[in-house]
Amino acid sequence: MDDDYDMYMLSTCVCWLLLLTTLPQSHSQADDPYCKQLPYNCGLVYDIPYPFWGQSQPAQCHGLDQFELICNYDDNTTSIRFGSHNFTVEHIEVTTHTMRLVRTDLAPDLCSRQIEDIRIPTPFWYPSSVYNISVFYDCSFLSHSIPKERLIFDCENNRGLFYEGVVDQLPGLLHACQEHAQVPLDKSLGYKNDDPLKYLEDALKEGFSLSYNFPNTDKKSMSSSILFLSLFPFICCISMPSPLFPSASIRI
Repeated sequence: MDDDYDMYMLSTCVCWLLLLTTLPQSHSQADDPYCKQLPYNCGLVYDIPYPFWGQSQPAQCHGLDQFELICNYDDNTTSIRFGSHNFTVEHIEVTTHTMRLVRTDLAPDLCSRQIEDIRIPTPFWYPSSVYNISVFYDCSFLSHSIPKERLIFDCENNRGLFYEGVVDQLPGLLHACQEHAQVPLDKSLGYKNDDPLKYLEDALKEGFSLSYNFPNTDKKSMSSSILFLSLFPFICCISMPSPLFPSASIRI
């Protein structure tokens, strides 16, 4: 009976040791030399290495979900998804860790009100060259709530405006307008433009820049191992009692 118990505990130890040995490797394989020789390629976006990846690459080369690139084979374009928003990837500069994105969920015109706030997940962020544009719809303008530097546009049943700055800087407009959204642009607003609505629509079609951090797979692997160890108490040891079964010991 004791021999059977000892064999059971020994088998359990071996299983945990094998899992602990292979777990870090599975997390870091996307950064190994084999995967680095298989860059992402689709249309004009090509030779893109880890941390970006696509479904056409082997499963062991898949990295973080935030870096998944989707190849649209019908038109050879690449897209990336953040939350519920899709973006066309125009370019990725791997040396500077920057990329240019264009929103694919925009309606043909801004009056449709299908524009929404964008939430960019880590490890992405907007570089200093990107301008934050606040768009307001259905506004009952009040003299004290209208900033001097803004562009007013007319839709069929309402008036709106857009302004270079964040929404929180304009508390008066939050009360004067029914809807609002914030969008990133790569260029400043032309406040003297004759057709402000077309100007903003054209600017949105040009897209915006985004920077990203290169994830440290070694740290991720280490933290995963520590988490894995913390989930399970120490089971076996060599010629020492087991914490789970104080009266038993494993002899190897």
